[in-house]
Amino acid sequence: MSIRLAAGKPLLALSPSPLLKWRMQRAHANDNGGSGKSGDVLRAALQHFVLHGMAAAHQALVEADAAAATGDARGAAYWRDIGMVLDRRLAVSHMVKRPDSKLAAPI
Repeated sequence: MSIRLAAGKPLLALSPSPLLKWRMQRAHANDNGGSGKSGDVLRAALQHFVLHGMAAAHQALVEADAAAATGDARGAAYWRDIGMVLDRRLAVSHMVKRPDSKLAAPI
């Protein structure tokens, strides 16, 4: 008989323990580490993406800068959150490049 066809471990040894099964059921495949963004922000980000396509994250950060320039802190935070949902890396680099901006809030 060939080595490749040799019997492996019995099926009972391959079944996960009840604790492992419970952990696997609790873990989500799309878990991003608990970004904490609400469904409303996600919905707004998706609508913004529909309007602007691949440039949506950049456009959201432009809107955030415009809101910050007019002194609208709530609007700036709203657009920053949308930018973070669409492209976290771009939003973080945007805030790092503008440390004097009102957008440079801790993440």
